[in-house]
Amino acid sequence: METMNKLPLRMYVRQRVSTIVSGISGLSSGTIALDLAAPSDVTVILVADPGAEPPTIFVAAIGRTPTLSDFDVVAGPASNDYVKPANHVTLHLPAIQSDLRWAAFDLDGVAAAFGETGVSRLVVAIDQ
Repeated sequence: METMNKLPLRMYVRQRVSTIVSGISGLSSGTIALDLAAPSDVTVILVADPGAEPPTIFVAAIGRTPTLSDFDVVAGPASNDYVKPANHVTLHLPAIQSDLRWAAFDLDGVAAAFGETGVSRLVVAIDQ
């Protein structure tokens, strides 16, 4: 007698709706407008050159100003040993018109800007 396990498979097929790339050199905070006509996966990706000494902590929130204690996304742009950690986060959002606000901090929790030299980009990829 032969038995087979049958598990339902759910295939998530997403289509890239848009990609927003923002230069964040010299900035410690900012805002990106989101206009989601349908439920979407919004992936926040940081591209920062460790040689430019980026801030230690990056936080973001949907529709409100993020702080170190109130955020939807937290990431480290790069580490002191020049090894980049996982630096992207995906949010599953409903259809909304809002904004993604972000802020960057040093280890002491003080606002810190991305370096003005090197690469500093914030990429927001929207998939539906």
